[in-house]
Amino acid sequence: MLDFVCFAFHQPITAKADVLAAYNAVASTQVAPTRAEEIRFAIGQGYLALIMETEKYYRYSITNFGWWRNVFACRLLYHAAFAALEV
Repeated sequence: MLDFVCFAFHQPITAKADVLAAYNAVASTQVAPTRAEEIRFAIGQGYLALIMETEKYYRYSITNFGWWRNVFACRLLYHAAFAALEV
């Protein structure tokens, strides 16, 4: 499920119809944007945000661009993940 996170990582899986169509065209196991898959994807977004949140302390200083990129990327990911889980 997290294979799709790289394509517009802040969007829900239901907004990635073109990516899912391309994946399903060559996949042996099809992926449908069901509620269960949406929840799995949202949890994956939350995990990615947690990883990015943690890594900034080990890879960057507060004056580094990477620190602030991770701050804003995590905010987008957390927002998207929790929004999908609220429905």
